[in-house]
Amino acid sequence: MTTEQNYLKKKDLLRKYKYSEEEIVRKERRIKYLKERMENITGVRGVMLSDMPKGGVPKEFTDYVDEYLDEIKILLNNIRRKKILTARIEEAIENMEDAEHQRILKFIYFDHLTIIEVAEIMYISERGVKYKHKRAIMELEL
Repeated sequence: MTTEQNYLKKKDLLRKYKYSEEEIVRKERRIKYLKERMENITGVRGVMLSDMPKGGVPKEFTDYVDEYLDEIKILLNNIRRKKILTARIEEAIENMEDAEHQRILKFIYFDHLTIIEVAEIMYISERGVKYKHKRAIMELEL
């Protein structure tokens, strides 16, 4: 893998990290919704249900529960993977030797600040932040 490919791979992982919290919250909300739906239909046993407004092919109540449980398992696995990735990235940033590079990555990926905001906080030019950001990503050991 070339240096540029390695850099792009790391940058992509950091981008995924940046939005992983939002994805976890969204998936947890979906799980809560599915659990509530399951609780609402569990009082009905052996009834044929249909999603279609005028009938359609009816489903057994247990089919709905199975679908919900399968989706919940998938969502939980996705959340687990996101949390593992998050921990790996946080640890890699914490273990960086260059404090300035570490600080830039934390501002951008932990605090969700823009390059302009980081430049203002650190009293360096935007161009300087961009350069140091790229160097920091290249230094990062994932």
